[in-house]
Amino acid sequence: MSDVRLDFWHKALFGFFALFIFSSTFSIALAQSSLGPALLFFLIIVIRERRRFFSGPLRWFYIFVGLYIIWLVITSAFAVKALESMASTKEEWLFLIVPITVYLFQFERLRRWLLTAFLSGVLLMSLYGVIQHFTEVHWFKSETLNVVADGSVRISGNFSHPLTFGNYYVTAASFFIGYAASRAKDITARSRLLIAAVAGLSLVAIVFTLSRGPVLAAVVSLLFLGLVLKRKYLWPVLIGVIIFVGLAFSRPALKTRYTENVVNDFSMDRQEGRIYIWSKSLMIIRDNPLLGVGQGGFGKAYEKYLPPDSPWWRKYPHAHNDFLQIMAISGIPGLFIFGGLWLIVFRLLWRGYYRSDFTDEQKRLCLAALLGSAAFFMTSLTECTFGDEEVRQMLMFVWGAGFSVYYFGKVRKTGSADKVS
Repeated sequence: MSDVRLDFWHKALFGFFALFIFSSTFSIALAQSSLGPALLFFLIIVIRERRRFFSGPLRWFYIFVGLYIIWLVITSAFAVKALESMASTKEEWLFLIVPITVYLFQFERLRRWLLTAFLSGVLLMSLYGVIQHFTEVHWFKSETLNVVADGSVRISGNFSHPLTFGNYYVTAASFFIGYAASRAKDITARSRLLIAAVAGLSLVAIVFTLSRGPVLAAVVSLLFLGLVLKRKYLWPVLIGVIIFVGLAFSRPALKTRYTENVVNDFSMDRQEGRIYIWSKSLMIIRDNPLLGVGQGGFGKAYEKYLPPDSPWWRKYPHAHNDFLQIMAISGIPGLFIFGGLWLIVFRLLWRGYYRSDFTDEQKRLCLAALLGSAAFFMTSLTECTFGDEEVRQMLMFVWGAGFSVYYFGKVRKTGSADKVS
């Protein structure tokens, strides 16, 4: 659609939200400080336009989000430290990023500027990550980078941990790979190449985190792309996977983490192993099947199932798996709601990509969001990525970008701005 002149409220909303998505690539403090005013302006616009925002094609998504939040509050109310547990649910405000993104993406000019802001941040911080690997610089941070036994540097960008950086950038890279790979005619070859180059640089940076989860998620995301695009693009995708895996295994420290360290993960005698952690998490679920232990209660509950002489660094605050984590803190009903939410997300994006009445741009956004969601989902199987605010806030933007296509063309003019019906 063609954008009409935007009023003050829309300009303010866009300005703060653009700063949010750009700064989310390197700073949770700046990102959420920008998101707060953006949310305020969004609520003002919703009231002024008298919009019924939580209806239409996304109603089941919003219903499940509501059920998820309500159930978290209920289960937290029955936790040992109920007030602290209920206070921990405040991060669920990040779900509001989805409707803000859906709304702003109805304006073609704003949509492209927001994607540009996101791409620019990903480019700058991916480049910074590569520079970190070769120089060990850590600007804006007082602590030094993590250096492993063979002298390799585990980069973390401007985040506090390499895994946070890896999980963020594998999701962002997958989003832009899907955006560049979509069989669309309304994007130039030059733009497609630029976006693909930024995504490729992000994948290189991911390897330098020396984190297994993000690297595996990247491989699965690329293979999933081949599945979606089918035989015509199978060989290019496979070649891309081979190159990426070759780059990953060229790093001795990362190769060791995929070979020798995997043995620890499958050992019930190693407290740092995933199987050990998951088995103890299942014990928590077994003893708290209906209501769980409440938001923020996992750490204390986990300690009870450890040997008395366990060191403090083995007393983990989460289950290293989003689905086990959700079950542990909110019981089996919480798992069904959380799993249902993911099923709705994938269904909406998958159907959107294959809808014959959607434009090339709509399908491209669906594929981008589908691929980004698949990468995030993979990281959730070995880490609690949904509980990592830095990564999750970006996922909400990715979901909003994909969901926005269901409202394309459903706008009408209201004075100085367009309004979604």
